[in-house]
Amino acid sequence: MYRRIAVGFDGSQGSRRALEVAVNLARSAKAELFLVSIEELPRYPAAIDEVDDEQRSAERFFKEIQDEAVQQITGTGLVVHREIRPGHAAQLLPHYAMEVGADLLVIGHSGHSGIWGRLLGTTADKVVEHAPCSVLVVR
Repeated sequence: MYRRIAVGFDGSQGSRRALEVAVNLARSAKAELFLVSIEELPRYPAAIDEVDDEQRSAERFFKEIQDEAVQQITGTGLVVHREIRPGHAAQLLPHYAMEVGADLLVIGHSGHSGIWGRLLGTTADKVVEHAPCSVLVVR
């Protein structure tokens, strides 16, 4: 059974469903849960001040949604680790799963990728292709 479950969490409905499934799996398997949020890098160059403002705003957002998620998990008896990392989810989620030794990576089918996902392939597609462990994509 799974001992270490990583879950990608960006606050989207898809990632909230993925978190719910990951929590249920972790509870039934008595596994550790690793909650990771990826702060997407800007797609277009901008002034340094704009990038810094966006980064601070994203950090606040991810801290708030992670606080909310951890608060919901509190009382379940799970060991929860949390982290916010800057980068691109399709690259960092598989890397993070390998780094923490996850047996399972749980992600939502769709998140905040929008039109880019439809044109270039979704984050979920790329994560499944590159993950070092089993991936559960929650619809």
